Amino acid sequence: MKAVSAHTGANLELFESTMVQQSDHCPHLGLKQNRAIRFAATTPEHRCYVTGDSQEIPVEQGSFCLSRNHVNCPLYMGLTLSSTSELPTLPTAANPTPRGVRGWLQALPLRERIMYGALLTVTLVAIGIYALIGLRLLNASADDSGDANALMLPTATAPTPATVADAEPTGQTVDQAMTAQPTATQRPIITRPEIFDTEQPRPPSPTTPPGTAGASLAPPSALPPASAVVSGEVDLLLYFIDADTDLLVPVTRRVEVAAGTVEAVLIAALIDGPPSRVGLEPVLPATTRLLTATNVSGLVIVNVTRLLPDDQSRLAIALSLTELPGIGRVQLQEGGQNAGIRGNTGPIDREVINPDNPENLPLSFTGGARFLPLYFVEDDRYVRITRLVTATNQVMGETVRQLLIGPGSYGDMLDTPIPVGTQMLTIGYDAEMQRTTVNLSRAFASAPDRPAAVESLVLSLTELRNPATGDRFAESVEILVEGRSLAEFWGEAYRDPIPRPPLNVLPAE
Repeated sequence: MKAVSAHTGANLELFESTMVQQSDHCPHLGLKQNRAIRFAATTPEHRCYVTGDSQEIPVEQGSFCLSRNHVNCPLYMGLTLSSTSELPTLPTAANPTPRGVRGWLQALPLRERIMYGALLTVTLVAIGIYALIGLRLLNASADDSGDANALMLPTATAPTPATVADAEPTGQTVDQAMTAQPTATQRPIITRPEIFDTEQPRPPSPTTPPGTAGASLAPPSALPPASAVVSGEVDLLLYFIDADTDLLVPVTRRVEVAAGTVEAVLIAALIDGPPSRVGLEPVLPATTRLLTATNVSGLVIVNVTRLLPDDQSRLAIALSLTELPGIGRVQLQEGGQNAGIRGNTGPIDREVINPDNPENLPLSFTGGARFLPLYFVEDDRYVRITRLVTATNQVMGETVRQLLIGPGSYGDMLDTPIPVGTQMLTIGYDAEMQRTTVNLSRAFASAPDRPAAVESLVLSLTELRNPATGDRFAESVEILVEGRSLAEFWGEAYRDPIPRPPLNVLPAE
């Protein structure tokens, strides 16, 4: 993204059009299990990530997703597709393409078919050689054993494996073929998946602007990657439930740990629960014990002694874990038995947080939706809602416009700190500085709660991420009022661009 030449004040649409590079396949194409991987042939496992979320692909992949023609794809161009919309008519072959492995092979170019054939041949030859060597070693071992018994040679007694008294409990896994159960002589292995640098969010700016909430705590560093062993002070983003509204509320908690994997530390923080007198409900019973936390290629299997029965609590656990870079799904287990939400026992995917859908759009890209993160205020904390709007390429401008509209269906629960009547005049983006500049009307300067008005805007804009990489588009926001610096209205504390602040820092008990 830094390779794009863009300057402060440039229109976001121009920036995004500059980012488009012609290639042989769509940059937003990935697998349902991992958006960083794609196949060279069509497959129902492919998903479109142009919105940042995993979406079904309603167009013919070979004619769009896997070709240079992807730039003409209606999804790529942000066009609205309803369930009754007609997709572009594509020429059909005289004979239908066979399905399965045969169809996949026929869809590959000749060069790739030759390459796969050669690899398969080499693999089969290698397997044959290893099998032959193994048989010979077994025969030789049997012959040696027979000779030793015939000659009555002394043989050493094999030691009996000792049982490790402190072996960790394992419980059931999601699939026995996915990860082997540890034996009595080995500890469970917590695997570390491959983490792509492009999927890890960049850390916020190291300074907090004066006069903003949470200034007493330095902005949190980037969350540790999945299965990293952490020690000392660690900042985690946790989700709890608002006692009055039942909304999911993200909070930043700084914990002190001796040593442990980040998943285990996070679960321990959820068991500790929120401080009393903050109006938040715990999502795990205080008597819960963590048995195991295993990471299998981005799927975290968390086995605890006890879970709460409601879906909202379990969803909060999954949202907290999927905030960690490299984690996409969570399988909860209670005493080794799989547990999920809505009557299912399978893994929990990251879901839309507090959705607001004024246009009643389908929760899929085929409905032509964009998912915009908006932060509003409930008492003394920020609550994120996700508003669905008709697809647009002007995501930053549309985010500000929707924020100025207000909390919508959550109006009886949440408040907006931005004055009514505030309008967005212009918005620009500087890719090199990772900074958004928004120019608002004079009404914004009359905000009674200045820090809340600023942070609501900054949190919303810095939440937007590049769907191809997972990186935040902007790490700071410069606010202008009718083209003049906000400092001319509120003082020098608001002169510089404002970095993303810590989110709802929990007070100590």
